[in-house]
Amino acid sequence: MDLTSFMSSILSNENIESVARKAGVSAEEAASVLAASLPVMLNGANGQAGNDATTESFYEAVNEHAAKNPEEVGLEEGGKIVGHLLGTDEAAAENAIAARAGLNSSQVGLILAAAAPLIMNALGSSTSSSTSSAGTASLLSSLLGGTSNSSASGSLMTSALTSVLGSALGGSSSNNSLLGSVLTSALGGTQQIGRAH
Repeated sequence: MDLTSFMSSILSNENIESVARKAGVSAEEAASVLAASLPVMLNGANGQAGNDATTESFYEAVNEHAAKNPEEVGLEEGGKIVGHLLGTDEAAAENAIAARAGLNSSQVGLILAAAAPLIMNALGSSTSSSTSSAGTASLLSSLLGGTSNSSASGSLMTSALTSVLGSALGGSSSNNSLLGSVLTSALGGTQQIGRAH
């Protein structure tokens, strides 16, 4: 699966509406935050998978969430996932995304907590249960273009989001038609929000 397909699967209307319900926000607000936050969340996942100190536990978490229904994962657990993915950058990322989305950081935190299980489930579903932690790291490396450089991967993800936007605007029957109305503004800050390490 390439990065564009991966992002498109996460940013589906069904997922956006699920996140909105769990976070108590509108679908448009959820879509805006998801579009802006997905690159930094994937960068965080890439960092977890590529770090010798966290790769095994991250691999176990990915496999665990592959078997879970993301809809049934609570916000508290989702918030813990966000904390692992973003680490010390969590507050700064939430504030930056909130500023772009016109929401407060608490709302953004709820949206990220609702979205995190979707990301983990998608990662787990993209790898078989027999895949090793190295395989999970390889998947993330492949999705991010084989680079751990945050600037380079941010550029790749912006390109992928642009592709998703093109699909979303391509017709009213698109799976991502809701996203198309809000994604353009989110793209402008994608690289600036990306994790620095």
